[in-house]
Amino acid sequence: MDAEYELAGTRILSAKDIRSVATEAHYRLESSGTRFFFQGTAGVGANFNGEFDQPYGTNRDLGTIGFGYFNADLGFRALDFASQSLGAFAGFQFIHDRFQTPTVNNRHYYRNPVWSLARVGVTGRGQFTDKFGWHAEFAYIPLGQIDTASEFEDEKDASGYQGEVFLTFNPTETWSIGLGARHWDLEGKVERYGTEMTIDYTRTGALLEASYKF
Repeated sequence: MDAEYELAGTRILSAKDIRSVATEAHYRLESSGTRFFFQGTAGVGANFNGEFDQPYGTNRDLGTIGFGYFNADLGFRALDFASQSLGAFAGFQFIHDRFQTPTVNNRHYYRNPVWSLARVGVTGRGQFTDKFGWHAEFAYIPLGQIDTASEFEDEKDASGYQGEVFLTFNPTETWSIGLGARHWDLEGKVERYGTEMTIDYTRTGALLEASYKF
């Protein structure tokens, strides 16, 4: 995870190369008759290591702190062809991804951005063979809100995009194992003492999943 804060076009701090580990649960409920589906993800994890950087200051290591997220989407499976399917969805996502600065004068300073996001996207899944398949999604975030939990910063707008892709192996008809990658790229804007501050946030990672279908 990386985060960069700019005030009036000037970088005032950044947190970069933050390592993370997380566990999450994903569900998808689909009606074969109507082709509508409801899907969602909820996860919790920890950020650790990483580097805190301020202009004209000393770069220092970051501490360890937790984070969480969830989303819920309503979608429609629009196309089916040759063991593949494509659909579209719209939904809501909540992200509370934070980090704490190194100790300064015996105190930790926290950055606690909370992202509340509306998202629309496309999703696809299918089989290459009986045993090997794939699934992927791409979401655009046209509008949202960021709250930094700071009394000096007023919440404003957020936008961005997200994507993920998995390759899967199906040892049985009901079980599958997948290996994939995910990328989030968000931009938030807040007001600090009447001046606009921009927060650039990215998270990229590899994922391992096990899923059961019934």
